[in-house]
Amino acid sequence: MTSAKAIAANRRNARSSTGPRSAAGKRKVGVNSLRHGVTASLPADAAMGAEVGRIASVLAGPGASAARLALVMPIAEAEAEVLRIRNARAAWINLETANLPSNPDRESDAIVQSLKTLTRLDRYERRAMARRRRAMCDLRNLPIEQ
Repeated sequence: MTSAKAIAANRRNARSSTGPRSAAGKRKVGVNSLRHGVTASLPADAAMGAEVGRIASVLAGPGASAARLALVMPIAEAEAEVLRIRNARAAWINLETANLPSNPDRESDAIVQSLKTLTRLDRYERRAMARRRRAMCDLRNLPIEQ
């Protein structure tokens, strides 16, 4: 069990960790996750919205009802995000490869130079895959209608 002294110290520390207070600071941290363009909201992008709809209709099956489409929509959104992140990774490697002089190890050199960015993209992909897994579990745990 946590002691009263530790709880008091945690509360004191938490009062100092409230994030930015100024409007400029809030704007600056508000775009931190958009650095790679892979965390942008899916509905805001019409092409991505169409991709989500296509994936949802495939998952729901032919002639699916609107209710069934709504049930598979979270899975489709997460899958579209996984695909978008994988495309971003390939595009980043291709861009880095194009900027290097021609040699047999050009692609591996580009990957080594891009490890920091690729690691961030991997983190985004893992989160999207976890969202997809959770959505699938939620769907599996729904009561079956007779």
